[in-house]
Amino acid sequence: MRRPLVWATLFEFFLAVVALAVGAVFRFSPLAGLPDSAGGAVFSMTTGAAIFLGVSAAMPPLLLFFIFLRSDRPPFRRIRAILRRVLEPLLRSLTPLGAGVLSLAAGVGEEVLFRGLVMGAILLWLGPLPAVLASSLLFGALHWVTPAYAAYATLLGLYLGGLYILTGTLLVPIIVHAIYDAVALVLLASREGYLSDYGKK
Repeated sequence: MRRPLVWATLFEFFLAVVALAVGAVFRFSPLAGLPDSAGGAVFSMTTGAAIFLGVSAAMPPLLLFFIFLRSDRPPFRRIRAILRRVLEPLLRSLTPLGAGVLSLAAGVGEEVLFRGLVMGAILLWLGPLPAVLASSLLFGALHWVTPAYAAYATLLGLYLGGLYILTGTLLVPIIVHAIYDAVALVLLASREGYLSDYGKK
């Protein structure tokens, strides 16, 4: 991987460290799962079931991503143009292994921060719905590329937050997030022109 991608991987892992440190200051563990005082999880899951659900639940957001890649609508074409300008030079040297490591870092770091710390803390104070909404809006805002992409990221945040509420374990959203990012990075780094203006004549 090129140095910027190495730094990106370290940064994503560092998000988890920050979340754990902030949680320690306030005596709150982002990794503890949903507390019983906040209603607990809707379903109780074994680790094996959580892994299976995480892999399966990655399919809907990946379907949306494929639509984004092939849509000829102006908002999506604008996002692809920005990503092409920013990411293509970096992704040319990205290997599948590098994509996997970076995606795992993003899945762990961002989910521990947004779902584990932010959503978990708000959930204790205000309940599930405000927690999911607030953490998803923050997730979308910090992924701002264009308004359409921020809305897309917010929708993904709602989905991941909903999975956390249903299962009570961060393992499910971490797996979904990591698989989604890995597939997205491999496709974007491929030579198949996925960032091209599809349908443009």
